[in-house]
Amino acid sequence: MSNLFPDTQPEAEAVLIRLLREAPPWRKLAMVWQMNAAVKTMMLSGLRERFPKETPEMLQRRLAELLLGEELAQKVYGPLSEDLGNEISDRQWRDILGVLKVQAGRLDMDYLRKWAAELQVADLLQRALKESE
Repeated sequence: MSNLFPDTQPEAEAVLIRLLREAPPWRKLAMVWQMNAAVKTMMLSGLRERFPKETPEMLQRRLAELLLGEELAQKVYGPLSEDLGNEISDRQWRDILGVLKVQAGRLDMDYLRKWAAELQVADLLQRALKESE
């Protein structure tokens, strides 16, 4: 039998394999669960490195895409925010409308318009202002 682990003595490897074969099913499942958890942790670490400004929720969404594939992740969790372009979620839209209604006379409209133009969302601001009247 060839060595599975080149840095391990054949006798030690034989003991390891025997112990793994003798392990009860619950222990084997626990080992698989621990390995899966370790892989997910490493994947999240890699995602944090690639997307340092992402929220924990978005990192979890990206992890779902890696684990489930793009199509299934979109069906389960919806598209990534970058896939939405200038669109925003219903919850975000309701929040915006709520702020505009509650704070109507107190908002600095020039400031809002300036930054909406800068961020290229002036069309969304206009739509929100109209809907909040």
